[in-house]
Amino acid sequence: MKKCAVEKGVAGESIGRGSGERRAKRAGREESARPVEERVHSARSTTDQEDSADGKRAASATAPAISAGDLAELLEAVNLATGRLESSHAQLQERVGRLTADLSQANARLERSKRLAALGEMAAGIAHEVRNPLGSILLYARMLEEDLVTIAPASARTAGKIIAAGRIMNSIIHDVLSFAGELRLRPAPIDVAGLIESAIELCCQHRPWVPRIVLDLNAGVIIRGDEGMLRQAIMNVMSNAMEAMEGVGVDWGEGGHELRLSLDTGWQEANVDDGWVRVRVRDTGPGVTAKVSERMFNPFFTTRGTGTGLGLSIVHRIVDAHGGRVTVSNNKTEPSGGRGACISMILPRECIVSVGGDSIFGTFAEGTL
Repeated sequence: MKKCAVEKGVAGESIGRGSGERRAKRAGREESARPVEERVHSARSTTDQEDSADGKRAASATAPAISAGDLAELLEAVNLATGRLESSHAQLQERVGRLTADLSQANARLERSKRLAALGEMAAGIAHEVRNPLGSILLYARMLEEDLVTIAPASARTAGKIIAAGRIMNSIIHDVLSFAGELRLRPAPIDVAGLIESAIELCCQHRPWVPRIVLDLNAGVIIRGDEGMLRQAIMNVMSNAMEAMEGVGVDWGEGGHELRLSLDTGWQEANVDDGWVRVRVRDTGPGVTAKVSERMFNPFFTTRGTGTGLGLSIVHRIVDAHGGRVTVSNNKTEPSGGRGACISMILPRECIVSVGGDSIFGTFAEGTL
């Protein structure tokens, strides 16, 4: 049995070698049957792979190791670049937020302008219809007063009251038409400091009481605009401030009521295109509530028992026609603090002709104008 097993093993080994030899011969015949170009390409690929492997081993053997100092320097450079990117991102976010807020304010001003234009058209139609019969009433009242002045003085005085009421009504109609009419600017160079001083003189001429007026004006500010309209806007704001202060008690130890007018210029982000000229009127009245500040530039809105409520609406139209804007705030929210309100009329860079000179400071005592 052992002999039989050995013979089987030898026979199996012979068969194995025979199979291997046959496979080798068949592979050799197939290799010989392949085209010469294909065999050459295969040999080159094998050689390239061996060379690449040898090169990698050689490179890994000769590459210097990264030191701790180099790694720390690399990390420092990465952190510095990351910090710069974060700073740029924060600046961009801040600028986007600022531009978004500016856009919202511009849209709000546009909507307000549209509402004012619609109300103006309606008011103009009503005013024209009222003005014609009012003219007839005033004419007949004057004729009646002239006839009665000698024969019935008491009746003549009654006619005079009719005339006075008619004049008040005519003044209201004039305000309505001024608000509703098309604004046609006649731009010309204007010295803003001189414009403010002339507005003060005209506004205070016929008033029974005026507060102490303090000026803080930058001299040499020349703008291009409609002088008459801008003077009217300043006078309207001053009149509104004086009316707000009338009847409001103050601690006279603090110096009483004061109306402060200031003129300054400024630039935003060192960009000349963002320049502005600002005229501010500050009073020492009761200030304004948030509800009032939202509506105070609407036509016919007033917190007093007299007046048409068109003064500040006209201011808004005039400044808007010059490409500017009007803002209102309470003095306690300003850096200078104090009581009362502050109305700012801000004109854009396009209105500026030149800026230069020293500040002009002046004070007019209460009741002297």
